[in-house]
Parts: sequence; structure tokens; C-alpha cells
Amino acid sequence: MRVSTQNAHAALRSEHRSAHSSRRFTTRVAASIVVAGITLGLAAGCATPVPTPSAPAAETAPALSPDTNATLLADVTDALAAATKDRDADKLKGRLEGPALAVRTSQIEVAAVRDNDDLITDIPTTFQQVIINTDETWPRNSWAITDAGDDLTPPRLLVMQQNSARAHYKMWGWVQLRPGVEMPAFTEPTIGSESVAQDDTSLRFTPADAVAQYADLLVKGNQSDYVDNFEPVADDPFRSFMETWKSAQHDALQGDRVQGTYKITVDPMKDTPVLGVRTFQGGAMIMAALTTHEQMEAMQGATLSPQTKTAQALLHGKNPTNKLSATYIDMISLYIPPADSSDPITLLGYSHVQTAASVD
Repeated sequence: MRVSTQNAHAALRSEHRSAHSSRRFTTRVAASIVVAGITLGLAAGCATPVPTPSAPAAETAPALSPDTNATLLADVTDALAAATKDRDADKLKGRLEGPALAVRTSQIEVAAVRDNDDLITDIPTTFQQVIINTDETWPRNSWAITDAGDDLTPPRLLVMQQNSARAHYKMWGWVQLRPGVEMPAFTEPTIGSESVAQDDTSLRFTPADAVAQYADLLVKGNQSDYVDNFEPVADDPFRSFMETWKSAQHDALQGDRVQGTYKITVDPMKDTPVLGVRTFQGGAMIMAALTTHEQMEAMQGATLSPQTKTAQALLHGKNPTNKLSATYIDMISLYIPPADSSDPITLLGYSHVQTAASVD
């Protein structure tokens, strides 16, 4: 018996579309997931404008000028374009690092196997807002929110990091802004915003704790001890997707002719820090990387065959067996309110990309 499974990357890749104008942008997510004949959907919504309030004068100055920041962003987007054009991940190494480098390298590998670039995430090359920090030590970072692309590519939140005074700024991560997002406010680029350490205690939860809690939510759902610290699952498109996905995968592996099992783990990416920047209201916007691992196993004689183009490429022609595993790199951005607030932690955006597959 052959059981078909569909990986989550196809539902969340760059085929998401949005519309953009000078006053507001709209992000639409429309994708179906088919697992063993079960059809599921993701909702669509609207995104509000990114606020850019005035701010009082500050004693600290930004680490970069807006012009210098624009140059480094252009250098990064040029490297992305060159690596995609030549399908050469080596051209990324001087301008990408961390989870961004790992994800883009995998996407280029998939493109080379398929001889097609349509599964490579589109990163628009113009920006509606930049957030520059005031750090005087290293590593330090800067953030940017892209415009929606001419082809309706959704806005992305990017974070860049410089590891030493003489090093290039490199793109560390990106997320797609969620449908209906209301972004926190930041000080103007000419004033600058301070970085937030992953163990910062001025917030309702430290960034590292918030990320660990969110990872637990993705696995345990409403059974997690941390569910009350976050917005409802119905308002969080990534958690909603994962709940639907896990249920469909589990159901697809049931039945007398399959007798399968499904296991999933989600953990903060090993040896990868959480990056953060202070918001105008005293909270923090953070970005972090998670590693999601799925294991599926059916009875002897059954085969588990992934149907998506990404999974097929990552398997490099291996014949299906009764076992199938998948690894994803998830980049998430959260807003954490200040310590004296009772507001929940909210998701600003996410990226969910399959980077490995196995039939062993």
C-alpha cells in the first residue's frame, strides 16, 4: 500500500501573494494541504501599515547611517540574486550567515536538482522601514521591512548582523509578515533603537524563554503549560497551521493497512542566539530559529511517498520505504511586551522551510 504525505513547505513557500500601495499593504495566504486525501486550508487576511512614530531626541546615535544601511542591504540582495541566478550557494557565504544561510543553501540545492527556481523564497529589494540599533559593541544588528514585490511577493522582515568592526553585515534571518499583523513602533532611524539580549529581564519573558515556550506550544498545542502566555491559537497562523498539519499527518497514518506512527519535535536551533531590538513602547521584537523534526513510520509493506517537489528533490531519487522523516528550519519573529505588561506574546511573522528528508 502507498500512503501519500505532503510537506508543509509547499503551503508556506514564496507563492504567498500580497498587494501593496503607498498607504497600506495586504498579505494573502492561500494554500491547500493534501495528506492522504484530506484537504485542509490556510486563511487569508490583511496587514496594517508599519507605524513610524516620532520620538524624542536620544543621547545615543545609531550605529549606521541610513545611507550606509541602504548600501549593505543592496549588497545582500545582490548576493541573493547572484547565487540564485548561478545556483551557486558559495556566493552567499560573504553576505548570509546562520539560519538564513542554511535555508537559502538548501533552496538552491532543491532548485539545482529540479532545474527550476520557483521554490526559492523571493526577497523584495526595496524597503518601507529600517530599524537601526545604537550598539557600540559587537556583534550588532539592523532590521528592515521590505516592500511588497511587484509580483505580489509579501513583505519580509529581515535582520542583518555584523560580528566585528571590520566584518560585513550579513543577513542572519528573515520571516514573512503574518496576515493582519500590527507591527510595533520603533524610533526613527536617525535616532536608533537599542539591541535586546536574549537574557534581558526587562521584558515579560526573556527572549530565550519566550522562544523555548513557543517551541513547546508548536508541539503540545493547548496542552502546553505556556499557552496562556501567548495570543490564542486562532490568531496565530503558524500555530494554527501546525495544529492542522500534525492532525492530518497523524490521521493519514492510521488504519489497518497502515498502522503508522507520527512523532514531531521542535527545539530552538542549537548554538544559535535569539536576536532582538527594543520597541518604542519598551517591549522587544525578536527573531529566532527553530529546528522541527518529523518522523513517520508505517507497517512493513506500506510505503510513505512525499508528493511535494521540495521533498522529492531532497531525497535525490531514493525509493520510498515505510519510513519517512523531514527536517525544517523555522524562523520566527515575536513581539514580547515589557515586564509590567499583561499583554500576550504575539507572532509577527515566520518562515517554515524543509531542508532535509530521509527514507531510512
